[in-house]
Amino acid sequence: MYFQHGYSKDKLAALYFLYRFREDIALDTFAGIMSDNEWIPYLELKGCVGDLESAGLVAALPCEFGQSYRITESGDAMVEMFMTQLPFSYRKAMDDYIDANRERLRRESQYITDWEKQFDGTYLVSLKVVEGHRVLLNTTILVPDQAAAERARSRWHEKAQVLYLSTLNELIGDDKESVSESKDDGRHGNDE
Repeated sequence: MYFQHGYSKDKLAALYFLYRFREDIALDTFAGIMSDNEWIPYLELKGCVGDLESAGLVAALPCEFGQSYRITESGDAMVEMFMTQLPFSYRKAMDDYIDANRERLRRESQYITDWEKQFDGTYLVSLKVVEGHRVLLNTTILVPDQAAAERARSRWHEKAQVLYLSTLNELIGDDKESVSESKDDGRHGNDE
């Protein structure tokens, strides 16, 4: 099998990226990365992934927010056998991209946003924190306009972890302060 040009090269490139990334990735995110870096055109990547899934080289994983993909053991073996068919500079460019963007890509896959315009011009913005295939936090806010919806979506990736931890702390955290305040005001049940 010759991989340097054409569709087969695109399949190997897609496999190589997944091999090096080692995390689940949404198809749209994956296709955007590959086309933005001019490694594989957007629509061709989507076709490649379908073929790779049919061949058992990648696995589609249903998630709350859609579907993500990861390389299988068979895919790993295929990359290990044929990776040298991709030019070193091509592999290095992917390696460098993954190393530089791993945390951002992880956040993008863990902090999910969506919006929906309402009949009155307001926007419902859906914000989720997911881990693997489990939704840890899911909230929807109503904002007055598209600009506010865009701000909420862009800030979610920066603030989601803090907001998630704050929500957990507020709802199920230790209530020591509340307990000490009740002791001080004489309402703790001691009638001495």
